[in-house]
Amino acid sequence: MWFARLIAWCSSPTEVVMMRTTRILDDILEREGWPTYTEPSAAYPDRGGPTKGGITLTALRMYRHAPNTPPRALQELKREEAMGLLRSRYVQCNGIETLERADVFAQVVDNSVLSGPYQSARDLQRAVGVTADGIVGPQTRAAVEAQGDRVGHALVAVRALRIVGFVQAHPKQLIFLKGWMRRVLSFLEEV
Repeated sequence: MWFARLIAWCSSPTEVVMMRTTRILDDILEREGWPTYTEPSAAYPDRGGPTKGGITLTALRMYRHAPNTPPRALQELKREEAMGLLRSRYVQCNGIETLERADVFAQVVDNSVLSGPYQSARDLQRAVGVTADGIVGPQTRAAVEAQGDRVGHALVAVRALRIVGFVQAHPKQLIFLKGWMRRVLSFLEEV
């Protein structure tokens, strides 16, 4: 596995985490169609609003602490800033960055970008059977470690069921269901 080779090559645990995170975020940008910019329309009713590579205008405004950031700024967003935004808003929050299992970490980060870090942490907690408070803390990490390889499959199931429920509640989002499910189910190949 690529992660084992990476550990052997790197000199420090922090370097390993940074490289692992960079690879995951690169994969997410690729899955999200970077550098394509999209705007919602009747045919494409994305509830997230204008988006570039999975990054919404709202996320960019929050990251920059600039509520009046125009859509053009999102269109012009550079990859380096996009990576910083993804790392800050979807990895270095809610305890997500403390997960040690590479397979679980990758899936939780992907879910964080797709559904937000709070929901991602709650999905993980449901998958491992601890209180779903939206913060990956000592109890969640201990449950992940104790349950081993089962966690990845359980997390795929929790995510898939939640997404189906979301689409049932918001029928206009049906257009995205196939892609979302393909994305979630792709993690079965990694676990």
